[in-house]
Amino acid sequence: MTNTTHEHQHHGHGGHDHGSHDHDSVDWDAMGESLEEEGTVIAPMLEEILGWVDTIVGDDGRAPRRILDVGSGPGVGTVSMLQRWPDAEAVAVDAGQGLLARADRRAADRGVADRLATIERHLPADLTDLGRFDLIWVSMVLHHLGDGTEAVRTLADLLEPGGVLVAVDFGDPMTFLPEDLDLGRPGLDHRLEEAVGRWLRHGHGHDDVPDDATVNGDVDALARAAGLEVVAVRDFRLRLESPLDVPSRRLLAGHLRRLQTVLADDLDPDDVAALETLLDDTHADGVHRSDRVHLDTSRRVHVIAAPTA
Repeated sequence: MTNTTHEHQHHGHGGHDHGSHDHDSVDWDAMGESLEEEGTVIAPMLEEILGWVDTIVGDDGRAPRRILDVGSGPGVGTVSMLQRWPDAEAVAVDAGQGLLARADRRAADRGVADRLATIERHLPADLTDLGRFDLIWVSMVLHHLGDGTEAVRTLADLLEPGGVLVAVDFGDPMTFLPEDLDLGRPGLDHRLEEAVGRWLRHGHGHDDVPDDATVNGDVDALARAAGLEVVAVRDFRLRLESPLDVPSRRLLAGHLRRLQTVLADDLDPDDVAALETLLDDTHADGVHRSDRVHLDTSRRVHVIAAPTA
């Protein structure tokens, strides 16, 4: 089944952590290696999520046969799903040609290339020519698909009867600093996450979500507005204790660099200075050197049922 269809348009992105949202300024192809490394770090949480989804879709004894991964990036999630469901075929859609090439290589390395098709398209895009699917996977991408309600409804319309749309999005705020670290005002990680929430609600087409809605609540609100049923919701958490290994430090540093870029105008000077210290690879309190930083990140997963009519 392996093939790659290229439609040369602007960049999108694949799965990623908080703060990697400025797709006009980020070269996602160039970030392919770091995205794959991030996938390796969070692999235990991904496997837990897929195991839970498996219990839901397996209630009627029907494992997914066709999977669509929207905004697949380098294919970490796509390949994991193909490994979990050996009778499934998958279509991975992303706007980054280099990311899709990584997905193809990853699939080949893991012996599932014959069950993967990669398609390059700028999101949001018309995906109706791809057929229907038993499972549509949208990880850390839904908030980039324009009108959120319309995006959820459009994707759900691509489902076979009995199929599910699995939306993986932000969980609780990422934490990484011990409370007693003398680095600016306490609570930096929470203030960064609050700034991300404001930016998402007011800068990414969430006009149909109330201003007081939480980031966690957006998917619920979008599904309801689209007239769809959320059949299950669950939070998943990954905590890596200090001292972090090198890949985990790089993941955290990349997260903070992206926050530094997109939130520069929404942070007070003390927090800007604290970010600079954390990203200074020569500073003892920086994330590359400190033996006290940890990494606690989470995802909230919504399973949305196919439309009944």
